[in-house]
Amino acid sequence: MKLQGLNNIVYPLRLTSSAAAHIFHCHKIQADVAYIDADHDYNAVIRDIQLYYPLVRKEGILMGHNFTLKGVEQAKDEWPASSPDLNPLDYSIWSLLEADVMRKNTTRSNR
Repeated sequence: MKLQGLNNIVYPLRLTSSAAAHIFHCHKIQADVAYIDADHDYNAVIRDIQLYYPLVRKEGILMGHNFTLKGVEQAKDEWPASSPDLNPLDYSIWSLLEADVMRKNTTRSNR
């Protein structure tokens, strides 16, 4: 983050996703972007979406990693059905951003 000049706006938390969500909740912190890269098991992904959805600002972005893994894909496909604010198109950014990040990481590692 420091090398990219983002250390004043991006705060990586090396905690379990539920512990980090608890900190955000207790301090009434709302995120512009929440990027989830945690347990890829279906139940864990559903839990993370449920924990982080209320912590993202109304116009913010909730996204995650490993979009195509079975547990992640199933959870993101099911979540909108229980949320009036989301639809399956909202998750298209999840896979697009993941692909872009992975492409950039591959390019950097080949230098």
